[in-house]
Amino acid sequence: MLAVEDAPAAVEWHKRAFGAQVLRDSGGVAGLAIAGAPFFVGEPAKNSCENPAKVGVTSARVEV
Repeated sequence: MLAVEDAPAAVEWHKRAFGAQVLRDSGGVAGLAIAGAPFFVGEPAKNSCENPAKVGVTSARVEV
């Protein structure tokens, strides 16, 4: 899951930039797919993932 400040804006960006398809969208978290490869974007909310602007680097979390 890629941590983003604004999940809806990130969804739109991935759609425009890479032709991503939305699999599901609950506002703060969205499942997308690019060329069949699924991934998520989400706004950090006390879920062990930090906001990229706060830490100064791209942040992500891996769920298995």
